[in-house]
Amino acid sequence: MLTVIAFRIGQQQFSVNVENVREIRGRMDISPLAHAPAHVLGIVELRGQVIPVLDVGRCLGLEMSGCAAGSAVIVAENDGKMVGLLVDDVSDMISVSDENIQPVPRIGPESEHACLSAILVLDTHLVTHLDLPALTGGKDVLAA
Repeated sequence: MLTVIAFRIGQQQFSVNVENVREIRGRMDISPLAHAPAHVLGIVELRGQVIPVLDVGRCLGLEMSGCAAGSAVIVAENDGKMVGLLVDDVSDMISVSDENIQPVPRIGPESEHACLSAILVLDTHLVTHLDLPALTGGKDVLAA
C-alpha cells in the first residue's frame, strides 16, 4: 500500500509520497534568486527557513506547463532539506494498493524518466508517481 498526495499540472495528474510532504500552502510570494537554474522559480521564507521553490512542470520537461502561475505549493522534505513544489492544484491524499502500482513504460533515453517512479492505476484515471529525490536533484536542489 502506497499513500500519496495527488496534484495536477496542466491536464496531467502526478503524485508524491505523503511521508515527504510537510504541508500544502496556497500561492506564496516567491522571491527570484540570481543565477538559479530555470526550474528554480526562486525562494520563500517559511517559519524562519528559506526554501527553494521549483516549477515542477519545467522539471519534468512539460511544454507550456503554465505552472509558474500555479495556485499551490507542496512543501516537501528530501534528505533533511525542504523544497517547495509549485503545482496547479492539489487534489487529494490517496492510498493505492500494490496491484494498482505499475512500472513506468520506458520510451526514449533513461534520463528522461529519472523523475518518474511508477504509474498509479486508479478507477477513472492514471497518476504518474514522482521520485522526489530525483526530481529535486538529490541533496543539491539548486544544481543546474
